[in-house]
Amino acid sequence: VESYRRRTASDKQKERRRQLPTDTPNGATTMTP
Repeated sequence: VESYRRRTASDKQKERRRQLPTDTPNGATTMTP
């Protein structure tokens, strides 16, 4: 189950990075290093 959760988490992060534009301040605030 841990591996599955990690997979979903990584996928969500990738999707967020793709969907969220870096030009908007909102994206910068939501994006975490």
